[in-house]
Amino acid sequence: MLQSRSSWELIDDSFSIQTPEGVELFYLLADPVSRAIAFVLDGIFISIGLFIFSYCLILLLSQISFSELNALVGIWFIGIFLFSWGYFFLSEWLFNGTTLGKRMMNLRVVSDNFASLTASQSAWRNVLRYLDLLPFAGGIGLVSMLITDKNQRLGDYLAGTVVVFRNTESVLKEKISSSISRPPPFSLNRDEARALIDFAIYAENHAFSRLAEMSAPFASFFPADCTVKERVEEMRAWGNWLYGKNKFNQEKI
Repeated sequence: MLQSRSSWELIDDSFSIQTPEGVELFYLLADPVSRAIAFVLDGIFISIGLFIFSYCLILLLSQISFSELNALVGIWFIGIFLFSWGYFFLSEWLFNGTTLGKRMMNLRVVSDNFASLTASQSAWRNVLRYLDLLPFAGGIGLVSMLITDKNQRLGDYLAGTVVVFRNTESVLKEKISSSISRPPPFSLNRDEARALIDFAIYAENHAFSRLAEMSAPFASFFPADCTVKERVEEMRAWGNWLYGKNKFNQEKI
């Protein structure tokens, strides 16, 4: 017997708003892993820039006096700040919410109303980035992404921004065919049937990786040699059949 819908949660990674014209705008929210990889990639590019900058300063050491050394150290610290903060601020502001790392991971930053990122939003979210990195390895930012409904780190929440996938089609290309429909091999109560119908409807616009995650609580109800893809296909087929039956009964009434 399947678990009831109240015993497990559907994790929705979509984000949509309704425009005054009645048009629904839709994005897929970026997951923490994709964002972390993009951040690491950006860190590599920043490190390369800092290395070149530091090398140029070292070359200047032979041409300055000892009294000017403190000024050179000050310039170096200013350079670190400009490279680390300025890289994110200028890239996101000037290149439509993207950095090199975000582009490589198919991500971009937008306002939480789907408008383009403004200069003030980019500045705020990147100043607060250092707070998100505390106490270590981005602990505050990770917790914030896990507890907010739009996967926002603290900087995003206060700046009114979200990180989304730029090309939604490339994320959803792993869909499984939804044309299969067959009845479940056992009886279901109302909540269990509703959960499977919701799963089938939800599956129409979401990636296979998300469906695999959502179907995991039901793995114990399938044979041990059943693959994840087979499990997802079965649950979709049952949900499609139940949805069709429910629709037929409503039309009949």
